[in-house]
Amino acid sequence: MNFVKKHPLLTAFLIPFFICIIICIGNGVYPFGDYCLLHMDLYHQYLPFFNELWEKLRNGASLMYTWNIGLGSDFVSVFAYYLASPLNWLVVLFPKSHIIEFIELLIIFKISLSGATFFYFLKEHFVLLGKDNRYHDNTFVPAFVFSTAYALSGFVAAYSWDVMWMDVVAVAPLAIVGLEKLVRDKKPVLYYVSLALCILSNYYLSIMLCIFLVFWFAWLFFTQKGGKMAAIVRFAVYSLLAGGTAMVLIIPELIILSYSGSSGIEFPKQIEWYFNLLSEVGRMCTTASVYEGAENWPNLYAGAFSVMLLILFVLNKRINWKKKIAPVLFVLFFMASFANKQLDFIWHGLHFPDSLPGRQSYLYAFLVLTIGYATVRKWRGIRLWHVGVAVVFASALMAVSTMFAGEDVTEYYAVIISILFVALYGIMTVLLKLAARKNRELLMAITCGIAIVELAVNMAVTGLGCTGRSSYNANVDDMQKALELAKEDAADNNVPFYRVEDTGRLTKNDGTRYGYASGTQFSSLMNINVSHFYQALYMEGGKNFYCYNGATPVTSAMLSVRYMVTKSIQPQNELTTLVGKCGNHYLYRNNYTLPLGFMIDEGVIDAWKPSSSSKIYSINSLGRLLGAADDTLTLTECIQDENPGTTTLTFDHDGYYYAAYDSWLNCNPRFHTSYLG
Repeated sequence: MNFVKKHPLLTAFLIPFFICIIICIGNGVYPFGDYCLLHMDLYHQYLPFFNELWEKLRNGASLMYTWNIGLGSDFVSVFAYYLASPLNWLVVLFPKSHIIEFIELLIIFKISLSGATFFYFLKEHFVLLGKDNRYHDNTFVPAFVFSTAYALSGFVAAYSWDVMWMDVVAVAPLAIVGLEKLVRDKKPVLYYVSLALCILSNYYLSIMLCIFLVFWFAWLFFTQKGGKMAAIVRFAVYSLLAGGTAMVLIIPELIILSYSGSSGIEFPKQIEWYFNLLSEVGRMCTTASVYEGAENWPNLYAGAFSVMLLILFVLNKRINWKKKIAPVLFVLFFMASFANKQLDFIWHGLHFPDSLPGRQSYLYAFLVLTIGYATVRKWRGIRLWHVGVAVVFASALMAVSTMFAGEDVTEYYAVIISILFVALYGIMTVLLKLAARKNRELLMAITCGIAIVELAVNMAVTGLGCTGRSSYNANVDDMQKALELAKEDAADNNVPFYRVEDTGRLTKNDGTRYGYASGTQFSSLMNINVSHFYQALYMEGGKNFYCYNGATPVTSAMLSVRYMVTKSIQPQNELTTLVGKCGNHYLYRNNYTLPLGFMIDEGVIDAWKPSSSSKIYSINSLGRLLGAADDTLTLTECIQDENPGTTTLTFDHDGYYYAAYDSWLNCNPRFHTSYLG
């Protein structure tokens, strides 16, 4: 206990840190097994982009541009959106083979730092240090539970793999403390530095923090006894100064986003509710599966005790009813924000999230935990009948919530587990109320221990998702050999620039993952016009990706894709040449490619009218505009024999054949043959 009292911030850091480490050991995360914490976009986007940052820092390459993201991309916007955390520069200290482990350490560090910063917020906001400059046990020990609850909240369990978001989660409590010091003590430094750091690290999640800070300032304003106009001026000036500091990254970011699939603001005109507010309560249950889909269910877990404490906050006799109004209304406003389409749009920066809903839920956890701790601070105002009402009402809310939302949103077992924990907290609260003073410290420690166990169990069940490490790295050595072989072949043929594609790519950002110029990318910053161009030419494209799959010799030539890496031997023909074998991979050269830059008539772009109904026409018309004498693609007949899972095609003459499917679900192919003239 002496160590804890001497180093409370370190203790608040270490509790979630060791919980995460134990979970990683249990899940067999390397070096304790063959798994890693790569999940969703961390697997497909962030790790490849970290690789690119590592290459640039190690080799002194430009941070302004890269050829390894799609057809080429400015790197400033990628850095601003994905990599701007100052901690990311430490990646240069790790070998490239262990960048995965660097990111994992970052995730765990930021989770743990969140615990320390929330404890600091509780210390400053509630003035935990007495006049004797000592912490008092009745409020000191519970503070570690609430700091751990913030660090291991449902938001963190669901989205900690969004490593660039976690900076804002960790620094947000400092920004809120800074705001209070700015308003009450006229001390602007902490507010300015912490808010500027949040915006620089990740402007997107900082949008939600800025909205939250406006509400928090309004509460401070109305509780301020004097100097209100000066407080408004200070808040406005230092908020703008913090935002202005980050403009060095935000301005190029906004310019690039204006060309992306996320450009444009269309405020929803019709009032729409995704679900009723009562159905959200189930999302606060212990071990409820995190939600990452498109139906907008938020991740609201902050400990089952937080639901009970919200009710006790309302009933508590030692908290003035006037001080209850703003917090309760703020909680209800948050609940409405998760369910209402218009409010959801505003919270997410005038944009609807593409899955991963309720991204402001880290601030909801901050709010309910602050209210919960205020209740614990005034625990003498809790009556025994209050406890009974809180236990019954909290249990009923969670049970009824699942009836509204369904088990696919909140599992029945999660409700049962949560009710059991709430009942246990109720029992411990009653014992604390009835126990002699000399026994309360022990009972408080036991209660806090139960809460820590609950938080750890929830994180172990719902957070820190894993995938196979060896399978993710299986092709690294072969790909590096293939790229070296391509480099030698290009030098022998005096080809200064070329692109490479991999028929068995693991991600759409393998260009940055392995270090080669490609024609494929997956990024929120992607130029949507390139995606439209790809789709018009039978290739893959979407809101945030475009992919070389489906390319013909014509498009390969236009995109300077000179080399193809495959895992199987390809038939020899005049279009491609086998350069060599690299382990289990084969490197082929496309014999007909154009250089990086080539001349076209200035009227080609305006004259080309791609057709969504006939992409063969789109390719042929573009080819003719570029100078081809004949159509490059023609329809052909074939004999088609369909069997479950297999379709056999028989042609009556040799040629280069491409099959196009109307849809993945209805695989009735149309066929055409292509000849290069």
